[in-house]
Amino acid sequence: MDKKPIPMGLGKFVPLKNLPNLRFQQTINVTVIGIMHLLDRSNDRLILEDEGFQLRVDISLLSNIKWLGKMYLIIGELNKIQEQEQALILTAKIARNVDGLDLELYKKTEYQLDKFLKNNVRNHRDTTVRKY
Repeated sequence: MDKKPIPMGLGKFVPLKNLPNLRFQQTINVTVIGIMHLLDRSNDRLILEDEGFQLRVDISLLSNIKWLGKMYLIIGELNKIQEQEQALILTAKIARNVDGLDLELYKKTEYQLDKFLKNNVRNHRDTTVRKY
């Protein structure tokens, strides 16, 4: 079955499994959540994993990433790697340990919020940057 690309807004939460379907040119701001699978401090890289999907993350701008096996929420710029087709890397700007977060409930809440905004806000494009 052919998957259709998912349109994106600024800083929108995206499950790792949906990242390959995003439509963007070079860079887009996203929020992702996953468990830190591998940490390479010498190269400032980590691998984030969720539901069997993995994402490489550049953590050169951060110093608060410490624990393997913990769940992190990361906000940053998702970049396409020119040399490799379908290869993505996230340059992390903000990272937060959210171990203990009910991820399924978080995903349902994000879905319901987006649905509400789409149905109740006149210009949905203005809602892509939400203030909390």
